[in-house]
Amino acid sequence: MSARYPEPDPADPWAAPRFQPGYSSQPGAGTEWGTAGASGPDWGMPSYPPFAGRPPIATSRDVLAALGVVVLSLAVGVAVAYGWLAFAPKLELVVRGDTAVPVGLEGEALVGLDGTFAMLAAGAGVLCAVIAFLWQRRRSIGVVIGLAAGGAAAAQLAAYLGGLIGPAALSTHRGDPDGAVFTHPLELRATGVILLWPIAALLVYLALTLLFDHDERRRGDGGWYTRPG
Repeated sequence: MSARYPEPDPADPWAAPRFQPGYSSQPGAGTEWGTAGASGPDWGMPSYPPFAGRPPIATSRDVLAALGVVVLSLAVGVAVAYGWLAFAPKLELVVRGDTAVPVGLEGEALVGLDGTFAMLAAGAGVLCAVIAFLWQRRRSIGVVIGLAAGGAAAAQLAAYLGGLIGPAALSTHRGDPDGAVFTHPLELRATGVILLWPIAALLVYLALTLLFDHDERRRGDGGWYTRPG
């Protein structure tokens, strides 16, 4: 005499799922579930889309944006060089034998040279950030790289060009007669002020993005989109 197990209640949530006829619990056993291209019964598991490849870090559009911002920064750097020549304090030197003696206070004048360049560089960084924000409406890594690299290169260009178009170097005045007066060349002694340009540009660009682009959200594929109004 054999015992017969009762049929499971379909409404019982703890009951084991019943396999439909024609399917095997072991894939690859030669049944429909194990054959290629077949699928087992649907147990309500969510289906996920296929894995999408990671988007490139920088596209050709980002490279063009970076180049445009660098060219803009270099153009502003030329203007900063002429502004440095116009607004920097003049330190006059008078020849006394084999040396040149400053007419006024040397320390204040030299600090004024560096301070004037620092203010112009910071202002130029702010200007480049505002122009890049208004010009490049698509926020990308290229604009950020352009502001950083272009700001550093433009500050170097402004310091070099200012010394080139300014008064002649001290070495050119050797052999001048006693009493000859000349102006100290434009020399940047505190070279760290060059970093004020890219730092100011990045900070202002970040602030403008946070203030005026708060409706923009990042998509999963790395692009930008604006939330519809």
